[in-house]
Amino acid sequence: MRSFRKAKIPNSVLVFIGSELNDSSRRFQKEDAYDASDKNYGKVFWLEKIDRDETLQAIAESDICILSASHEGQPFFLLEAMAQKRPWIARNAGCIRDLPGGQVVSSSEEMASVMRALAFDSQERLRLGREGYRAAKGLFSRRQYDEKYTSLIEELFSP
Repeated sequence: MRSFRKAKIPNSVLVFIGSELNDSSRRFQKEDAYDASDKNYGKVFWLEKIDRDETLQAIAESDICILSASHEGQPFFLLEAMAQKRPWIARNAGCIRDLPGGQVVSSSEEMASVMRALAFDSQERLRLGREGYRAAKGLFSRRQYDEKYTSLIEELFSP
C-alpha cells in the first residue's frame, strides 16, 4: 500500500485479497486513513474470504499483480498471475527471482517506481504478461510437473 501511494498513479485501484483481515491489514488501513492527501491518486479495497473463482477473476481483470511478501516459499499467486497473462512485481523471496513475467524489487521506493513505469507502459505489460504465460503453460504446467516428479521418483528408486 505504501508503494502504491508513493507511485501516485492517477485513476488507479489497489485490491488486497486475503483469507481474512488481520492485525497487519488493519494497521495498513489505519495508516492509509491518516494520509488523505494521496487519495486522489487511487482507491484501495480490502477483500477477504472470497472464493477461488472470484480471486482468479480479480487477477484476470488486473493490469499488474503485486506480491509484497518478504518470505515466500512457492509464490502461487504469481503463478496464477502468469497463467492469466498478467505481469507481476514482487520482492525477492523464495524462488521469485527465477520466475519470468515480472520484475523483482528490493525496496518500497523501487516497487513504487516500477508500479508507475508499468502503469504507463502497456507494451511492457503485454510483453511481461506473455513471457509469464509461456512459462505457466510450459515450464510450470501440470504435465511438466508430473513428468519431473515421475522422473525424480524413478531416479530415486532405480537400481
